[in-house]
Amino acid sequence: LALFGFIAAYRNLNRAQQLGVVEQQALALSEERERSDLVARELSHRVENLFSIVQSIISATARQETDVRVAAEKIRERVHAPSRANSMTSSLDMQREEPLDAMIKMIVAAHLNGTNTLSTDGPPITVTAQHLTPPGMILHELTTNAVKNGAWSDDNGRIDITWSIQNTGNGPELALVWQEVCEPATKRGCLGQDGFGSRMINMSMSQLLGTCIRDRKPEGLHVTIILPLDDRGVLRGRNCPAN
Repeated sequence: LALFGFIAAYRNLNRAQQLGVVEQQALALSEERERSDLVARELSHRVENLFSIVQSIISATARQETDVRVAAEKIRERVHAPSRANSMTSSLDMQREEPLDAMIKMIVAAHLNGTNTLSTDGPPITVTAQHLTPPGMILHELTTNAVKNGAWSDDNGRIDITWSIQNTGNGPELALVWQEVCEPATKRGCLGQDGFGSRMINMSMSQLLGTCIRDRKPEGLHVTIILPLDDRGVLRGRNCPAN
C-alpha cells in the first residue's frame, strides 16, 4: 500500500509539473501572439504615418520656398530623415541593448528639420534587446504626431524630453516627460484616446508594465510616462525574470 501510495503521489506530482509547463508555454504563446499583432498593426500604421509626413513636408516646404530646385532639394533631405528613423527603429531589436538617450537621438532627432529644436536631459538608462520595440514604438508615435499635428508641424517648434529615476513603494521607476512647445497658431495634436496611435501606445505600455498620461496644455502636448526599473536601472517589462 505504501508503494502504491508513493507511485500515485509521484504520478500526481509529475502531472502537476507537466500542467505547470503547459500553462507557462500557453502564457508565453499568448504574449508572443499579442506582440506579433502589435508589430503587424504598427507596421501598417507606420506606413500611413510616413505618407502623412511626406505630404506635410511637401506642403510646408512649398509654403516656404518659391524656387523649385531649392524646394525639391529640401524635400529630399526632409523625406530622408523619417526614412532613416524608420530603419533605425526597425533594426533596434538586432542590438543587445541601447541607452535611452541614444534611442531618443536615433528616433526623435532624425525628424528634425528647419528651425525646430529638441532638448534632452536625464540620467543613464539602459534598454535591453528584449524591451527595445515598445519604447521605440512609443517614441516613434509621439514624434510622428509632433510632425503631423504638433510642435514640429511648423517652424520654431520645440520638444523637451526629460527623464529621472524616482523611488516609490513599488521600487525604482523611470519618469519620462515629453513636452511640446509651439506658437499659438501651430496645431497641437492631442493623441485622442480613440485613435490607433493612442491604442498602440497603450499596448506598448502594457508590455513595459508602465502608465502614460497625455495632456493638452496651452503650450502644446504634454506626456508623462512611468516605467518600472530593476535595481540596475534597466527597464523591467512584462517578460523580465524579476517578474
